[in-house]
Amino acid sequence: MRLNHLAATVAASLFAMTANANVIGFDNGESNSYTSFSATDPGSWGPGDWFGWGARGAWPQAAGMPFALADDTVNDISGNGTGAPFPTDSVGIVDSTYAPDNQFFGVVDTVNGNNPDGTATALWTFDIAGYQDLGISIDFAAMGDFEASDMFLFSASIDGGPAQTLFESVYEGALSQNYTMESGANVNLNDPLSLQGTLLNDLLATFSASIAGTGSVLEISLLTEFNGGSEAFMFDNLTVTGVAEPGIVLLLGTGLLTLALTRRRRRH
Repeated sequence: MRLNHLAATVAASLFAMTANANVIGFDNGESNSYTSFSATDPGSWGPGDWFGWGARGAWPQAAGMPFALADDTVNDISGNGTGAPFPTDSVGIVDSTYAPDNQFFGVVDTVNGNNPDGTATALWTFDIAGYQDLGISIDFAAMGDFEASDMFLFSASIDGGPAQTLFESVYEGALSQNYTMESGANVNLNDPLSLQGTLLNDLLATFSASIAGTGSVLEISLLTEFNGGSEAFMFDNLTVTGVAEPGIVLLLGTGLLTLALTRRRRRH
C-alpha cells in the first residue's frame, strides 16, 4: 500500500510539472536569469534622454532621471537639484512611492542629437532547451502626448528563425487618456499609446503573450523610437515561461521515484 501511495504521489508531481508553466528566465533590473543581454548605450545622450535600466535612488545618468519619467508632484525625485516638489508637474510615471533601489527600464526621447539613427534596441537571450508552450509577460506603463512615430515593439526568434511579434504599441491619435499624478491631480492628454486593445497609463500593468515553437535559444528583442522629452515609456519584470517537455518530465519523475524508493529501502 505504501508503494502504491508513493506511485500516486509521483504521478501527482508529474501532473503538476506538465500542467504548470515554469519560469525559464527573467529580468527585473535588480536580478536576472537570462543567458545574455545587450542594449543601445545612452551614455553620450543629454539630460532628459534615456534608454535602459535605472532606479529612483541610483540613476545611472549624471543629470538624474529624465523629467518625463519622474512624477515630482509630491517629492523631487528627478534629480533637478531644487530639492523641492513640483506640484504642477504634468507628466511622470515613477513617483516617490517607488523604492529607491527598485529598478525599471525607462525610455525617453531616443530621437536626439547624440543618437542619429533615432531608434534604440535591446536583446535578451534565454536557454529554452527542453521546454514547450512558451510564453512571456511584462509590466508596461506609458504617459504623454505621443506622436505617430512613437513606438515600441517586442519580438521573439527561436534558434535564429523568423521573428514573431509579441507586444506592439499602437498610436491612438483619435483618443485621450486620463492619468493621475502622485498628488492626486488628474491629467488628460491626447494621443496615448495602447497595447492589446488597452490604453496604457502611468500605472504598471501586466501583459502576456504566447511564443510559438520550441528549440534551444530564444531571443527577445526590443525596438523603440520616441521623439520628444515630454513622453515616457517604461517596463519591468520581463519573464519567460514554459512547460517542461514530456521527456524531461519523465526523467524528472524517474528521478523522484528512484529517490523515494531509495529512501524507503534505507528505512527498512
